[in-house]
Amino acid sequence: YTKNKSSENEASILKALHDRVDDDLSQYVIDYIPVRASDKEEDQVAIVALVKNEIVFQYLELFRMAGLHVDALEIRPSAINRYVYMSLANKEFNNVLSINFGVNNSFMTITSGRRTLFDSKIDFGTSLIIQEIATALEIPEDQSLQLVTQHGFDNSATEAKPKLVYPEQISKTLLDITKPILNGLIEEINRALLFSASENRGKSINQIYFFGVMAAWAGIDHYIQEKLSIPTRSISMPLEPFVD
Repeated sequence: YTKNKSSENEASILKALHDRVDDDLSQYVIDYIPVRASDKEEDQVAIVALVKNEIVFQYLELFRMAGLHVDALEIRPSAINRYVYMSLANKEFNNVLSINFGVNNSFMTITSGRRTLFDSKIDFGTSLIIQEIATALEIPEDQSLQLVTQHGFDNSATEAKPKLVYPEQISKTLLDITKPILNGLIEEINRALLFSASENRGKSINQIYFFGVMAAWAGIDHYIQEKLSIPTRSISMPLEPFVD
């Protein structure tokens, strides 16, 4: 968007949205995060989130039914940025890539200190892995999900004894089946790493975090770490550090 010196960021962003969104903006909850901004009258960069009002109301109702009181809502990149910054306090992981895995799509966020440098949706979701395992083993997808949730992935399994199947061998088999799909994820990560280096004066990513469904699958972080040589950690319970 182009900032007008006589107006605030919000007004300039709303003007840009009116030009790009063919819908009534009053039907949306809108929030944004500046990525690259200055006081000059020039092109600025921001991550903008638009969510239909009814979807936000549905989430608020779920929280209410769960007995929770909501003081504020925060869009995903900002929430991940806050979690990463608080988790890495007093550590030297300045440049972090976080991947939030969904069923059909996932989201990659790059943060540097308190700044959000990059946020993008990728065409990768857990459904790809579940379908691949179900096809290879000729089992229903719900059983495929149960297998990968129970056993995860383990690249350090040893050979099983004849006529015996050990949990480690199941994990290794699941990993072997899904390696082509995981290699596609690695390609997406490598593209994000190149972007980060170009936007951050050549500084590389020194920590990767996994969130969402796939973060609960044991061994996935170890496999990606082995392939990229970057410390990788799955955060299956992100609220745990905040529970007394």
